[in-house]
Amino acid sequence: MMLAGKTPAPPDPMISVTSLGNHRRVMWRHMERYEEAARSMKSEGYSLVAVEIAGDAQSYVEFEYPKKTCLVLGNEQNGVYPKVLRLCDAAVVIPMAGKGRSLNVHVAAAVVAFQALYGQGGLQDSQS
Repeated sequence: MMLAGKTPAPPDPMISVTSLGNHRRVMWRHMERYEEAARSMKSEGYSLVAVEIAGDAQSYVEFEYPKKTCLVLGNEQNGVYPKVLRLCDAAVVIPMAGKGRSLNVHVAAAVVAFQALYGQGGLQDSQS
């Protein structure tokens, strides 16, 4: 897991409260600049897939996730910053009904990560 910018990171006391201790089981690192984090993941061979309402975004259930996918999540106010979005290889969107345009970041992350790992054409086939 890559954390960047103002994203809280351990040992922030709220991390242990919200993660119920699971933060100790996930490898993570933090970089100060968002673009630096994105470039680092790309240099490690990851395809960056933004979870964002963007003009060229595909439905998250129809997208074919690359074997090494890094989901890029923005903040709940501004989404993925334009400089980072330009570094992404693709964008996916969760279609919404009604007046709401977005979900909480953690909910969107869970929905898309589940699809990337276990959905049709997901990564589970490549891990067996």
